[in-house]
Amino acid sequence: MEGSNVRIIFSNNLNRLAKEKGVTQADIVCALNCSSSTVSDYFSGKKYPRPDKMQKIADLLGVYISDLTSEKEEPTVCNDKPLNPKAKYLMNLIDSMNDEELDALERIVDSVIQLRGK
Repeated sequence: MEGSNVRIIFSNNLNRLAKEKGVTQADIVCALNCSSSTVSDYFSGKKYPRPDKMQKIADLLGVYISDLTSEKEEPTVCNDKPLNPKAKYLMNLIDSMNDEELDALERIVDSVIQLRGK
């Protein structure tokens, strides 16, 4: 497949999925820790992300990489409700935590759930 065609397919899928999921270019800039011009180039088809960036975009959108890179209309995995900005922010934080931090967070969340049940 020709390079420009791959970028166009990715761009079309990125635009469609971001709109469906309520994810903005600013959300992707934050998740990738890159410039807004780079993300804008992804959306316009001028650039194609590296595999690590592609995975982060797919994770943020709640889809598989193939949903971004293949010519198909429906994503393989589709969340009906887009994440709100706070949830997206928290997911990005959680993604950067090590196992010890994740264990501590799990204990905190369990405590909050127990308190809520009382």
